[in-house]
Amino acid sequence: MERRTLPGLALALVLVGTATLPAAGKKEKAIKKDLGKMKGTWTVASLVMNGEKVPEEELKKLKILIGADGSMTVQRDGTTIIKTACKIDPTAKPKAIDVTFSQGDLKGQTALGIYEIAVDTIKYCRGAPGKDRPEEFSSKEGSGIIFAIYKRETTE
Repeated sequence: MERRTLPGLALALVLVGTATLPAAGKKEKAIKKDLGKMKGTWTVASLVMNGEKVPEEELKKLKILIGADGSMTVQRDGTTIIKTACKIDPTAKPKAIDVTFSQGDLKGQTALGIYEIAVDTIKYCRGAPGKDRPEEFSSKEGSGIIFAIYKRETTE
């Protein structure tokens, strides 16, 4: 009896181990697909920080450049003010983004966020470094959350 169960157990372990391979492949494909959609130059259509809407005249000064690797550069009047590296998880609900700052006031810190992408629009919402990931696309007073909507300028 023991001899029969061992091969069955071994087969079950092999099948369980390989069952995660297709899931990992799907996630990598989803990441590549979303990064491809994000790549390009974006303008800031709307920005709410800690519940306070940023005036439109300030938004016109901003550009977001997103690389094929998910890196983001924020420019104000053509000068780089923030650089980040981003990791995304398009399989999470809502889609998750981890932003690590390499330049700017938050250099060396990581903030957790969520995103949604369409052809020409990105919704991006993140908490302050060290805080929980937001669960919805909103920024209320006192929340420390930033909620932005980007519109595509070019696809580079």
